[in-house]
Amino acid sequence: MQLEELRSEGGPVHRRWLSAVAVISALALWAVVPAWASPNERIAVFVVGATPEDHDLAEELGEVIIGQVARAQDAEIAGADELRARMAITGEAEAAACLANRRCLARAGASLGVHRAVSGTVGHAGDRLMLSLEWINLEGATPPRRVVRTVEGGLAEIARASQRAVDALFQTLPADAGGLTIQAPARSRIFVDEVPVGAPPVTLGDVHRGRHAVLIAAEARVPWRGAVDVSPGAVRELRVDEAQMPLRKRWASPTFWSGCGLTAAALGTGIVFGVLSTGEPSGQTRGEIQRSLLEQDRQAGIATAALLTAATAAAITVFMGVHYRDHIWNSGN
Repeated sequence: MQLEELRSEGGPVHRRWLSAVAVISALALWAVVPAWASPNERIAVFVVGATPEDHDLAEELGEVIIGQVARAQDAEIAGADELRARMAITGEAEAAACLANRRCLARAGASLGVHRAVSGTVGHAGDRLMLSLEWINLEGATPPRRVVRTVEGGLAEIARASQRAVDALFQTLPADAGGLTIQAPARSRIFVDEVPVGAPPVTLGDVHRGRHAVLIAAEARVPWRGAVDVSPGAVRELRVDEAQMPLRKRWASPTFWSGCGLTAAALGTGIVFGVLSTGEPSGQTRGEIQRSLLEQDRQAGIATAALLTAATAAAITVFMGVHYRDHIWNSGN
C-alpha cells in the first residue's frame, strides 16, 4: 500500500518531467530544423536578348549566369523560361520590356514566389558584346545594383565577363556608396563617368560618394552633359526632359563644313596670287614692264581679297565649331 502511494505520488511528477523534456525537445527541434530542412531562398534570374537576333546568345549566357548566382547565393533559381510561362510572354522584345518595367517585374516575382531577382540584357553594340545586370529587391526596400560589361570577342569572352559581373553584384557595398536614379527621354542612352549604364530609367545602387559626370545621348538630339553629387546612404534623382535636349540644327553641320572648304580655298588662292604678285616684273620695254607691274597689282589685290575672305570664313567656322559643336558632331551618339 505504501509502495502504491509512493507510485501514485511520484507518477504525476515523473510524467510532468517527461512532458517538460518533450516540450523543450520540440522547441529545440523547431529552432534547428529550419536551418537544415527548409528550402533555400528562391531567386529569379532573367536574362534576355536586346533584340530578337540576340535570343540564342541570351539563352546560352543565361545558363552561365544562373550557375554563378546559384553558387554565390546558395539559392534555388527561377529562370527566364518560368517568367515567360507565368507572364504569357512570347517574344524577346516583350520579355525585355517586362524586365525594364518594375511593375511587370514585381508581378512576375510575386507569381514565382521570389523577393529578389537578377535581371539582365545582352546584345551587340557594334562589334562588341554588351551585358547589363541588375540585382533587384522586388519589394523596393533598397535601390537595385547595376553592373555593365562591354567586351570584344564571342560567347567565351562575354561568359567570363558575366561571371565577374555576378560576383561584382554581390560584393559588399562600401560604406561611402549611395544611389543614383536617372530619368531621361525615351530611346536615349545614359553614360556615367563615360561608362554606358543603359537606357532610361536607370537606377544604380552602388555609386561611390562624390561628383560623377553624366552624359545622356539620343539620336537627332543635342546630348545633355552634367554632373551629380552622390552622398553615402542616399539616393540622388536626376531628371532630364526633351526641352533640355533640343533637336539638332540640321543646317549647322553643312554650314560648318562649307566654311571649312571656303577657308581652305580662299587661303590657297591668297597664297598663290600673293606669290605671283611678289615676282620681278617682266618685259623688255617700258610699256611691257608697266603692264607687268599692273598685273602684279591686280594679283596682289586678288591675294588680299582672298586672304580677307579666308580670315572671315575661318572666324565664322571657329565660332560655329565652338557654339554648335553638338549640332555638328552629334557628340555622344
